[in-house]
Amino acid sequence: MEQDTLVIFTADHGLSMGHHGFWGHGAAACRSFNLHQAAHSIPLIVSHPGAVESRQCSSLHVSNTDLFATLLEYIGIKALSEPQTPLPA
Repeated sequence: MEQDTLVIFTADHGLSMGHHGFWGHGAAACRSFNLHQAAHSIPLIVSHPGAVESRQCSSLHVSNTDLFATLLEYIGIKALSEPQTPLPA
């Protein structure tokens, strides 16, 4: 299982644990508008022995929005641009 398991660790946002005086996120925060790097540095760690070289680090900016489509492509599934059947009303 260790040799053929793809493991991905990520989050929905960065830290707001008192950095620059910001605590929490959104409406629950003491100040809701936070553009500091700590709030936007979202972790993305990928492990796939034999396929992804270990200990690589990238300075590229990525978005969680693209993660699902990227995973589909990685495992060889072509994402559909449009649903094949209409959704129920």
